[in-house]
Amino acid sequence: MQETNATRDPQKTQYPSANPKAKAAVRAMRADFELRRSCFREAAAQGGGREAALQLLAAALPGKTLEEMRAHDNRRMEMRRQRLMRGSAAANEARRAARLLARAESRLARSAEAAEQRAYSAAEAAERRMTGQKLQAELAAMSAQRAAAAAETERHRSAAKEAAAAEADRRRRSEQSARDRSALALAAHRAAAEVMQAQRRIEEAHAAALAEWQARQAAVQNAGRVSNRERLRADRAAARDAAAAAEAAAARKRDLRLLELAAQVRVEVAADAGRVRAPTAASAAAADDAPTAAFKPVHGYTTDEILRDKRFRAKHWHA
Repeated sequence: MQETNATRDPQKTQYPSANPKAKAAVRAMRADFELRRSCFREAAAQGGGREAALQLLAAALPGKTLEEMRAHDNRRMEMRRQRLMRGSAAANEARRAARLLARAESRLARSAEAAEQRAYSAAEAAERRMTGQKLQAELAAMSAQRAAAAAETERHRSAAKEAAAAEADRRRRSEQSARDRSALALAAHRAAAEVMQAQRRIEEAHAAALAEWQARQAAVQNAGRVSNRERLRADRAAARDAAAAAEAAAARKRDLRLLELAAQVRVEVAADAGRVRAPTAASAAAADDAPTAAFKPVHGYTTDEILRDKRFRAKHWHA
C-alpha cells in the first residue's frame, strides 16, 4: 500500500517545542497516526482500498464524518504532492547545478587540454627545430666527409690510371721483346730444320744404296732356297703318293675281309634263324624289370670298364 500522510510515522517528525501542550499535541498526533495506520492495514487485509480505510476511520471517530475524513485525506495527499514537487524541483535544480558544474569542468578540462596541447605543440616545434638544426649539422658534416672521400677517390683513381698506363707500357714492351725472341727462335728452328732435312736426304741415299745391295744378296740367296724348296716339295709329294697307295691297298684288304665276314654271317643266319631271333640275356633281364623303373640295368661292360680297357683306348687314340 502506498504511504500517505495518514500512514506516516509522526515519531520521525521532531518538534523544537517541549512544553506540555506540544507534548499533548504530539501524543494526539501519534494516536491519530496509529489509528489511521491500523484502519488502512485492516482495509488492506480485507482487500479494500483507500475508500474502505476512510470508512473504517470515520467509524472509529464518532465526531468525524466520512466527508471530513475524505477532505482531510485529500489535504494530506495535496500536501504530500507539494512536498514531492518541491523535492522534485530541488532535485531538478541539483541536477541543473550538476550539469552546469559538469559543463564548467568540461570547459576547464578542454581549456587545460588545449593549453597542454599548445604546450606539447610548442615543445614538439622546439624539438623539431633542434632536430632540424642537428640534422643540418650532420648533413654539413656528411657533405664535408663526402667531399673528402670524393677527393680521396679521385686521387686513388688518378694513381690507378697512372699505374695502369705504366703497366700497359711494360706489358707492351714485354710482348714486343717476346715477339722478337719468338722470331729469333723461329729462324733458328728453320735453320735447324734445313740441316736436319739435308742429313735425312743423305741418310735416305745411304739407306737406298744399302737396300739395293741387300736385295741383290737376297736374290742370290733366294735362288738357292728356291731350288732346295722345289727338291723338298718333290720328295714330299713322292712320299705322300706312296703313303696313299699303301693306305688304298690296306683299305681294299679291309673291304675284302668285311665281305668275307658278311658272307659268313649270312650263312650262319640262314643255317639257324631261330637262334638269331631268340632274346639275349640283357633283353630278357630288361623285360623282367618293373615298367615303372627310372633306369633299366644294362648287363655287360660299364663305361668305366670300357674306358679302362687298353684295347678300347688304343683303338680310340688310333682313330
